[in-house]
Amino acid sequence: MQALWNNPIFFKYRLLESREYQRSKSSFWVRQMSLVWCVLVPLAFVAMLALPEILDAVSPVYDQDRLYNALTSLTHQWLGALTISHFLVLLVAIGLSLHGTSSQVTGEREKKTFESLQSTMMSASEIVNGRLASGLWPVLRELLIVSPLALLLGAVAGFGIKAMLCIALLFSTVAFYGTVGLWSSYCCKSTQNAHRMAAGVAGSLLILTPLAAALSSNQSLLLLHPVYASGALAQGAMPVLLVTAFHFCAASLLWLDALRRERSAVRI
Repeated sequence: MQALWNNPIFFKYRLLESREYQRSKSSFWVRQMSLVWCVLVPLAFVAMLALPEILDAVSPVYDQDRLYNALTSLTHQWLGALTISHFLVLLVAIGLSLHGTSSQVTGEREKKTFESLQSTMMSASEIVNGRLASGLWPVLRELLIVSPLALLLGAVAGFGIKAMLCIALLFSTVAFYGTVGLWSSYCCKSTQNAHRMAAGVAGSLLILTPLAAALSSNQSLLLLHPVYASGALAQGAMPVLLVTAFHFCAASLLWLDALRRERSAVRI
């Protein structure tokens, strides 16, 4: 981890990000905290709906039974809000991962820095890892902020283990779709084409897979779908574990192909 943190490509990205932060701190956090808003907004909405009932239970006359019922209702509503938040975070994280990594290589080609980077003393794996870390750092940083909050709220709502599984699914999803974006960037000539290719692959997996399952009446196709796995978590943890394992295995294969392309210095 220390070698990755000190990776020259990743270090340069964090330095540029730090300069952007110093220029405008408020706008930086507004743009960089989309996943946090996806968690807080549904929870705040539910809390606002339950607040009048809680206030009525404590004033003007304190009613313990009514307050208990109000808090119990709030807990159940929070469970639904957490579910909505998870789906929002999942979809937004996929979009951020694809956008952050699909321009890494093509952007260097367009800036004419691709060949100069290859002439350095950095190994091919260091270059690939540096690009991947740079593209995924914003969304991973947000997940590291969101994860403790999700675990705390999940424990309060009574499903701490399921919250841990959901977080594992989120990290594996970010790793997989981030690698999809980087691989697409290696395969394409321009950033626009890389974005299109990454979006096409993601759309095929997220949209065409459920359609194919519905048309063929073959529900086994949904076993590797992250949204389906999240929805089926109430029936058991196996779908989430399967999707998480698939994401890490597929991400490893795409990373190896990106490493092969970097070593062969493929110029399209």
